[in-house]
This record gives sequence, structure tokens and C-alpha cells, in this order.
Amino acid sequence: MPDCLSPAVWDSRRMEPCGGSTWPTRPAMIPRILRLDPSGQQLETFAVETLGGPRGVAYRDGFIYVSIKGGYYASIVRYDINTRERTVIFDKIPSGGWHEPGGPVFSPTDGLLYFAHGSVSQNGVVLPQGFTVDIVKHPRAHDIPGQDITLTGNNVWSRDPTMPYPYLTETGPFKPFGVPATKGEIVKGELWCTSGLWRARPDGTDIELLAWGLRNPYGMAFSEDGKLYVSDNDLEEKGERAVAGDPNRIWRIRNAKQPHGTVQTPDWYGFPEICADGLPVWDKKHLPDKGKAAEPLFANLPEWAGPPAYLERPHSCMTKMDFCKSDTFGHHGKLFACKWGTLAPLNSPRQEDLATVFESCAST
Repeated sequence: MPDCLSPAVWDSRRMEPCGGSTWPTRPAMIPRILRLDPSGQQLETFAVETLGGPRGVAYRDGFIYVSIKGGYYASIVRYDINTRERTVIFDKIPSGGWHEPGGPVFSPTDGLLYFAHGSVSQNGVVLPQGFTVDIVKHPRAHDIPGQDITLTGNNVWSRDPTMPYPYLTETGPFKPFGVPATKGEIVKGELWCTSGLWRARPDGTDIELLAWGLRNPYGMAFSEDGKLYVSDNDLEEKGERAVAGDPNRIWRIRNAKQPHGTVQTPDWYGFPEICADGLPVWDKKHLPDKGKAAEPLFANLPEWAGPPAYLERPHSCMTKMDFCKSDTFGHHGKLFACKWGTLAPLNSPRQEDLATVFESCAST
């Protein structure tokens, strides 16, 4: 089904992404981009994507820009509205795991294209539960940092679902499943990291990494004065690196206000070491009732870019959002955000998390 709170609008026609689940355990519709005419009576398939599912769409100067998840790499593609010609803008965004692309969106002040992508792992290390979803198709996928990180050598032991039970294996951060890290090992930061947020010119030139450490930056929205806000989902209380009580959040991306080309070091928003309340995942407040408690993975924590602009209950699963720009609607300037709701008890044993359901909300 369409998953856009803010679909692209061209000549009063709505363009929305539809279908294309990348989870092998889910049935999937054909991944399509739909076009709805102004009357609301005619809905047609504008384009079909063969590799994976379209996740977001934005319109700019006669083109729509679409984020697509599928395979080891996500992509941003551009369609000519009139000819339907398809052009790949980016196709090396590291993916293949749990989390989603964010955007694309265009800044109302600099006209640049902004987009993001979440982490491969749920809680910082690729673990067996990933083999129930995307990791089973991409077993060598792993997280990549946005700046140089020295590791503690605290690996995570888990069962190996690719071997006869009860075979155990050891996995480190920024490694494929079953590959351990060593104490003092330095993992080099890369432009194309996971949990990252980038901007570029609409033709794909002058790419710039603004932020990383965003676990699942699925919703992105600009205020009318050019401030960029991003929704992000919490760490989960399950598995061999479990974290309790991490709030859902909306971040304001500070570097989006910096002149294009001037960001030398991306801001870090905490994943996988800092919860949205600013406490480390191994703090006693975040010790789990279910699963094994987290240990530090980074020997050198980057400076945290928090606090968030807004905190929501754990396991709210905040998704798409947009600012109201209409005086007629009556909430001009407010940010509207959707919440997909909890997967408890799958990702939390706590009774209070069972009550977090699908809803929409607004905030100033």
C-alpha cells in the first residue's frame, strides 16, 4: 500500500510509491509508482521498479525523484514526468538489512536533494533474527561508519542459523554475520555509510555526508524556513544486544543549515551506542528484562549531536511526516507525524509497550 504522508504533487496529480516488500517472509505487491489525477477517479501505474520497493517520492522541475530499497544497495532514481525516462542518480547506498531509506526531499532554501538510509543491523551487530528478513538474501551485508571508529573488541556471541543447531558464532560491529572484531581495530569512516544522511545537487553531483548514527531515518521533512527534521526509531529490547526503554525521536539535522560543501565531519546521532535520552545503551536505565545487555562497541565515542527535537514513547515506530503549509487547513507550520505502532511482544516484553498503536500526531 502507499506509504507516503507527503506524496509528490505535479500539476495537481499525486505520485505515490506502492508495494515492493524486501522481506522474504512477507507477501509483496509489484513495486510501483502510482499516479492519481486531480478528480481522484483515475489511478494509474506510472512506473514499475523491478529490483525493490519504492519508499519515498519528491517532485522537482519536471521530474520525480524516488528512493528504492532492494539488494545490497539502495538507490535514488529520477523519472521525467512527460517521457517517463528513468535515470539512476545514486545506486551505491549501503543497504541489505533491516532499515529503510528516508526521503528524498528538497530544501525550500537551497534547492538541494536530501536523502538518508538506516542501519543494516537492529542494535549495532548483525544477529540471527536478521535471517528472518533481508539478511537471509544479503548475508554479507553489514553496517559502515561515517567517521573513523576504534573498536573495543566486545563481540556478540549468538547462534548461527546457517549451521546445524546449536552451533555458535561471534560477530563484531561493522562486520558481516560471523566475523569478529579485535580490540583496538580501527574501522575507517566512509562517505557511503549506513545510518547516514546526505545532500547533493538534483543531478547527483557534489554529494555531501551531513550526518550518521540515524538508526531508521524513514521520515524527513523541511520546515518553511529550511530546517530539516528526521524521524528515527528506537533500539530494541531483544536478542544478544538488547536495549530497553530507548525513546522514538525526531531530530533536527544541524548541518542542513550549513552552506553546501562546508561540512568536513558529519554529525553523529548516537546509533548504536547512545539512546535518544543521551544515556549510553549500557546504562542501568536501559538494561533489558529480555535478551543480553549491551556492552560498549566504540572505544572512542564521537560527539553526540543530540538532544532530539522531540521524544516519543519507545516502540512507537515513527514513520513519514510533513509540515502543514496551508492556512486553509488551519495548522500552518505544525509538523504532522505518523506512528506505525509497536511490534511488542516481539521487540519488547513490557506490558506498557503493547499499548503503542498506529496513530498520527501534530507538533509545533
